[in-house]
Amino acid sequence: MEERLGIAGSGEIACGLAALAAPCGEVLLWARSDRSAARARDAVRASAGEDAAVRIETDPAVLEKASFVVEAIVEDHDV
Repeated sequence: MEERLGIAGSGEIACGLAALAAPCGEVLLWARSDRSAARARDAVRASAGEDAAVRIETDPAVLEKASFVVEAIVEDHDV
């Protein structure tokens, strides 16, 4: 099984982690909305380049495919 890092969150820290991990293999990043996903996509591309192995999805089920998941979401109890 191929190892994949999952990241729950799409803010500055989550995008930084994704950009840092992308050269090591596929990264699965979950964003809460299409707007958050678009911002995250732009941020990751700016840091890691257009070809970064980061898959950004709004469906939390994407994290089921991860070998390990890092939580990097906003400090909001409802989230």
